[in-house]
Amino acid sequence: MYNLRQTIKSTIKKTLLGVIALAVSVTVLGFFYQYSQKSKASMIAIDFKFSQTNIDLSPENPTKQLDIEIFGPNKISGATILVSYPKDILKFDGFEMPDICSGLDQTVKTVINEDLGQIAVTKVKPSAEDDILPPKPEQQFFCFIRLAFRGITSTSSEIRKGEIQFIAGPVGTYEWEVVGPDGAYTPNYADQKVAITVSSGTYPTTTPTPTVDPNETQTPSPTPTPLSTTGIPPETSPEPVSQILEQRIDAKANYRIKFQGITGQPKNTSSIDTKLGIYRANGVQIDTRSVSFTPQADGTWVADTEYKNIPNIDYYITIKGPKHLQKKICETNPKETVSGTYRCKDGKIKFKKGNNTFDFSQIYMLAGDIPLQNGIIDAVDIIYIRSNFGSQSAEVIARGDLNYDGIVDSQDYTIILNALSFKYDETE
Repeated sequence: MYNLRQTIKSTIKKTLLGVIALAVSVTVLGFFYQYSQKSKASMIAIDFKFSQTNIDLSPENPTKQLDIEIFGPNKISGATILVSYPKDILKFDGFEMPDICSGLDQTVKTVINEDLGQIAVTKVKPSAEDDILPPKPEQQFFCFIRLAFRGITSTSSEIRKGEIQFIAGPVGTYEWEVVGPDGAYTPNYADQKVAITVSSGTYPTTTPTPTVDPNETQTPSPTPTPLSTTGIPPETSPEPVSQILEQRIDAKANYRIKFQGITGQPKNTSSIDTKLGIYRANGVQIDTRSVSFTPQADGTWVADTEYKNIPNIDYYITIKGPKHLQKKICETNPKETVSGTYRCKDGKIKFKKGNNTFDFSQIYMLAGDIPLQNGIIDAVDIIYIRSNFGSQSAEVIARGDLNYDGIVDSQDYTIILNALSFKYDETE
């Protein structure tokens, strides 16, 4: 009897240990599966294709529409696409938004460079709960946007030919981006071209206006600043001998600025470290430093700093916050009637020996270029904020809380969408 009891106890013990081991194994495997899936986001290739491979235009058939389609097995939250077209034979006629292309239904930015024949489009899904899946598993694609083109009049009797194609590299400060709920995907757009044939003859100069996306931010597009092909900043010229003989002074400066979206004392910070630079009118940098601005009850931020042995000349100043676009300022008391519209022309800021006060609080430092900053508000910035609504985690707040109220919410999303009207750092 005793041996039987011992055998039963031993069997029960082994069974319990087996169940516990199985549970632990499932938990560990689940953990690694969950995080391995998230880490694979950047390895997933999302294909972009044109809806057709050939377009023939003639005076009798002067216009054509071309859909850009996205192929991929995963949810997509937003994307930026880059396209080139032969500007000598085609005129870009605009965007259309038929129902088939309504998946990513908020067009946040479009840039058309007719001089180069280049197009950049950024679209996102406004709701984090509705990231787009391909409509049918067997198709695994959906329409991103529809482009309209028109032939250009020619007196030549020859048939003209060219290609519409995706651009692999950056266009100005635009680059390819495909983003899902778990991070960035790899765009696959190689060897996707549309052969264009344009017959001779007279083409109409106007066509019916394409359907306008009602959700698009309708603002003038700034001219993109070309990127360095090497990624290395251009060298600055040495100062001429005449500048070495300039009078130099020691100066103290009190700066007063205002950040977009902050109207009083912020809940979540007591200071903001901001990059501040001073430059000659020819763009030569004299000084750059990090300055800590502290908030005031009226929503302004103030900082004091001191400069030693600087030339007594006219300057312009640049200011860039940790989640903000860089602002270039040419006056001691600049003003704007609409947030973000102030523009610096000629540097007219002069430091005097001793104390100086520069009140920049009547213009706004626009927010939205969140860490890691790249000098542009892009789809990654927008989707990060939109995908983290309600988050109060320290990491998310450090990146996405634009008004420093301790939470990422619709107010931050509104701030970044408003700043998209300007989008770029104002450069030196």
